[in-house]
Amino acid sequence: MSIQKSIVQVLMCVAVFSVAIAKQSKPGKNYKYEPGVVIVKLKGVSSSAQPINKAQTFSHLQSKYGVSVPQKVFSTSPTKQRNGEDELERIYTVRVSTPTDIEALVQKLEQEPDVEFAEPNYYFPLNVVPNDPLYNQIYPLAIVKADSAWNVQKGDSTVIIGIIDSGVDWDHPDLTSVIWTNSNEIPNNGVDDDANGYIDDIRGWDFVANVSDAFTGEDGSTEDNNPMDFDGHGTHVAGIAAGATNNGIGIASLAWGCKIMPLRCGWHSTDGNGYVSSLYAAKAYKYAADNGAAVVNQSSGTSEVVIEGAKYAYKNGVVITNSAGNSNTEDIGLLGAEPWALSVAATNSNDNKASYSSYGSQVDISAPGGDFNSGNRIGFLSTVVHPSSFYGNQQYASFQGTSMSSPFVAAVAALIKSKNKSWTPAQVMFQITGTADNIDAKNPSFAGKLGFGRINALRAVTETPPPPSPKLEFVSYVVDDAIGGNGNGVLEEGESAKLKVIVRNDWGDAHNLTATLSTTHWAITVTKANSNYGLFCGISNIDSSQRGSLNDDFAITVDPNAIPQIVTFKVTFSASDGYTKEIQFTVALGARLLLVDDDDGIVNVEGYYTDALTKLGTVYDIWDHTKKGTPSLSVLQQYSAVIWLCEWAFPSLNEADRNVLSSYLDGGGRLFLSGQDIGWDLADAQGAEYTASSGASKTFFETYLKSKYVSDDAAVSTLAGVSADSIGDGLQLSRYQPNRASNEQYPDVIDTVGGSQYSFKYTTGTYANRGGAIIYNKNYKLLYFAFGGFESISSEDIRLTVMERVLKWLFEYNINVDKLKNSEQMNSSYPVTATITTKATLQSVDLFWDNDGSFPYKKVSMSLNSGKYTAAIPAQTSPAYVEYFVLAKTSQGPLPYLVSKFYVGPDTVKPIVSVIDTLPNTLRISGPYTLSIIATDDIGVDTTSAQIRYTINSGPENVASLQYEGDNRFIGSIIPSSNLSSGDVLNYYVVVNDVSYGKNVGRYPTSGTKEFRIGIELIDDFENSQSNKWDLGLWNYTDKVKYKGSYSFTDSPDSNYKPSTERISKLKNGFDLTPFTNVSVTYYRRYLIDLGDTAFVEISADDINWLPVKAYTGSDIFWRKDNADISTFAGTIYSNIKLRLRMKADASLEKDGIYFDNIEILTNQFALNIPQNNNIIPEKFSLGQNFPNPFNPITTIQFSIAEEALTTLKVYDAIGRQVAVLVNERKSPGSYTVLFDASQLASGVYYYKIMSGNFSDVKKMIVIK
Repeated sequence: MSIQKSIVQVLMCVAVFSVAIAKQSKPGKNYKYEPGVVIVKLKGVSSSAQPINKAQTFSHLQSKYGVSVPQKVFSTSPTKQRNGEDELERIYTVRVSTPTDIEALVQKLEQEPDVEFAEPNYYFPLNVVPNDPLYNQIYPLAIVKADSAWNVQKGDSTVIIGIIDSGVDWDHPDLTSVIWTNSNEIPNNGVDDDANGYIDDIRGWDFVANVSDAFTGEDGSTEDNNPMDFDGHGTHVAGIAAGATNNGIGIASLAWGCKIMPLRCGWHSTDGNGYVSSLYAAKAYKYAADNGAAVVNQSSGTSEVVIEGAKYAYKNGVVITNSAGNSNTEDIGLLGAEPWALSVAATNSNDNKASYSSYGSQVDISAPGGDFNSGNRIGFLSTVVHPSSFYGNQQYASFQGTSMSSPFVAAVAALIKSKNKSWTPAQVMFQITGTADNIDAKNPSFAGKLGFGRINALRAVTETPPPPSPKLEFVSYVVDDAIGGNGNGVLEEGESAKLKVIVRNDWGDAHNLTATLSTTHWAITVTKANSNYGLFCGISNIDSSQRGSLNDDFAITVDPNAIPQIVTFKVTFSASDGYTKEIQFTVALGARLLLVDDDDGIVNVEGYYTDALTKLGTVYDIWDHTKKGTPSLSVLQQYSAVIWLCEWAFPSLNEADRNVLSSYLDGGGRLFLSGQDIGWDLADAQGAEYTASSGASKTFFETYLKSKYVSDDAAVSTLAGVSADSIGDGLQLSRYQPNRASNEQYPDVIDTVGGSQYSFKYTTGTYANRGGAIIYNKNYKLLYFAFGGFESISSEDIRLTVMERVLKWLFEYNINVDKLKNSEQMNSSYPVTATITTKATLQSVDLFWDNDGSFPYKKVSMSLNSGKYTAAIPAQTSPAYVEYFVLAKTSQGPLPYLVSKFYVGPDTVKPIVSVIDTLPNTLRISGPYTLSIIATDDIGVDTTSAQIRYTINSGPENVASLQYEGDNRFIGSIIPSSNLSSGDVLNYYVVVNDVSYGKNVGRYPTSGTKEFRIGIELIDDFENSQSNKWDLGLWNYTDKVKYKGSYSFTDSPDSNYKPSTERISKLKNGFDLTPFTNVSVTYYRRYLIDLGDTAFVEISADDINWLPVKAYTGSDIFWRKDNADISTFAGTIYSNIKLRLRMKADASLEKDGIYFDNIEILTNQFALNIPQNNNIIPEKFSLGQNFPNPFNPITTIQFSIAEEALTTLKVYDAIGRQVAVLVNERKSPGSYTVLFDASQLASGVYYYKIMSGNFSDVKKMIVIK
């Protein structure tokens, strides 16, 4: 099964070691959730803009998925509707039987057209790390100047801070006096006196219910009016936010005098961790807002339903503070990423970012959070639940984390609210951020990523900061060509259109906001450049913080001669307070192609597609699936073809995707689909979508993607295109899914079905010649890459070729345009010829050219003659680079075009010369020594000018001509006038002229010479397994071990050689040794051979009688250079000497065998200079890996000693007990081999250790019996 890619998000908890959730991402599978419960929010209106019929929708869900009758998550106000309550009224819980795959059910529900979101009831962990020693001061108070702030403003008891957490120890001596009391509720009368939906809620509420894993002594069964803490996390947070101050005991809090509203949403679990329920947290936000809280802090992870509750609270006057995270990354929580919630990072005592704190552009503010690893290395002292064995029955403890900094910001918010009772949450947020101390200078690596700075309580209650600036962000644009065009929403040549630019304001209000549209594109005229946006609210009114202009859109016209291009627009926004912002965006002009970007938004691969499309002159629109969801059928049908990329994201194609693609293909669509694991996801019994759809996705896979799923992993990375296929013909490619680890590579294997054909097949392995891609061209056109995304093609050149073929196949055209070479000719025109075929009706074919490097180009109509379109670029009167392209327009729109370029003027560019194979050392003394080259030039090569220039030893330079063979290839030979001798050296180089007036000379090598020697010849270095040099027999190339390069040659490549066998491999071609008197064969070898078996190097003069010249038995597992003297075969009669390698085994044990590498023949003086002594003194000490390993019961161990020293080699078991001494004596320099017999030892892991002088080393070996 594939390792499914999931967006991992770990909740922000109070202490270090917890990790922030991924920015703007849902919680992943790492989180616990309530079994059998799903939270569902319905959309407000349907896709046809009609109100959702809730009863019908839930009836459908009950029938289809077996869910229970829905229950509203939020109780509604009994009197009047509050701001944002209409959103909460669309959120429900449904129950299903257990066990049910909740995540699979959520996926299904989210694909329902009436469902806005669905998610489990997540349990967010609270991983607290207290510091046992208590400290007698709370240093963060001094940092934010709390004492001075209190002289100006203390907290007001009417200002209430809600604590969404594990509860609060409301009878703690330092908290009991500051716990909020619901004065509208009569205690313990069993009546909901204030009609808020909660009975006897005199001090907040305990929302936790139906928890099956509550710790012994923890309350997890029924929600009630007792929000008592057991875990301790919530009590610590509450003490920081508003612990009792000036009461003669314990701690002091910044929000001196404010009240705490305990909102218990979490519990201590049997696994030792604390958790907060997303469902309960969402409810708690509404309770806090409905019951008068001014501030709410949440120091845990969040989800979509939490955002819904928090948004309601914000709209109804509550300031939201949320911990940024303790991951030391730029990932912050979902809630904190919202502009209307304060995301809080943590600092240490020196105003540096705390060692653990998350950070990033979406952090709003920082505050001290304690840090045991930096600064004064002190945590944040606060209250803990008492009595409790968790904290040694102490009443106070020091923690560190953004969960400490977040309630500290909540405290300053409460202090501001105490002074300014009528202020909105936005005003309080602006006051906190506007009076913070900038700490970028102390955190240069995190400048701009710690929010507006570190809070300053004194400044917050004494200063009036400047009005907050707006923060405009581009969202989208809308083309309205209903009046001046064809009404398809795509900008095309000759049209007039309105252009609506939609932006979002994430901060301060923009007053009298105006915008000016501009572009430098030659084909666009802005006919209405100014637009009025008026008062554009930011977080002061989040319901109107994203929109276009006030019915005052821009207007543009497109030149009738416009060509398909990407147009860049710039909008300059200006507000009356001096704020300005420039936003750039692009619009595709004449797009015929839609690129659906359906990756996960984290591993982004669309650049591979856009880069190729741009280089191929193709204009496209992009549909961001992550932001926009599934494109509608009408959107897909606006374009001539669709490319849909899935990367390795899940779901690959969800139900909505499959439905729209089914309709699109039924209508004759044209689709290129690519991505890794689409087959597994849709058609494997373990696949996510297969499971979620109860197998329906497999039907889609086979019916519409015309593929039969075979396997999840081909386990190979090479594919070959199928001959004559429109896409794959003649291509060989390697694949690797980029930005994914090696253990995340899962190329699917598929077979054809329903009339599809293979486009690419795997080349090797279990699934050799099975499908990696299919193509279908009947009632619709489909190309599907199952081996991975288009981006997984490793070669950029091959990617470009593939995409060019894809476009030609999808759009059903072919266009070939002359590629003009550079020219020195400036007196006559330059003809351009194009051959065009297309199924659509050709309406016009034009040549565009220019010599100033910018549009518009000059246009020349092309005429059709003898099946070719021709036109000419006029003669250039001065040197220039000329760019040109051919644009063909059809009844279905313009075809892709590719801009080419050539230079007119004097040529100074030298030809480029490359040699296919340099001349090797050889035994041949008379030649010919043949050389092939490739020579290219920008204006052309003089095909009569190529020469090899060479010298023999130190003699004069000779010249040999090379003949032109076509296709830039030349061939020629060095033929000496007389026979050469062993030891002669030939130096050579190649020259070629171009056809320019100056006859520029190209040379290989660019300087110096190449050389080869007579009397030496490499038989084989075994780096080319396709060389066909050997009659292999059972021998073969192997990458198991090698002396140099990637391969060696062995008698038993797949296993040990077998008893009673003889394995022979013979070199196919012989050698002429008649010119020589002394001859040796040299090579590198290593071996492990049973003492009754032998490996031979053998020579024959007649290919019948073979003479062993070297034999090996026993073991030597180090690579060593060896040689065999075959001088008896030198002389006048031995013109075809053959070489073979033979392994002969008796009937006893089998072993690994022998390996050879770099076999070479040396003659005369080269042969005489070979050292005959193999006892080479090692350059350094070493200990080799035992061989074989694992073993039973005997293995060999080799080691090298560089200088004489006392040497020990001992064996130890897994717990360090010595079990054998193999060497214990002084050793002279040299290489040694010892046998180790483990017959008396049990199976297991053992270690052997060498000590020799100052050298020591240890290696592991395994005994298997």
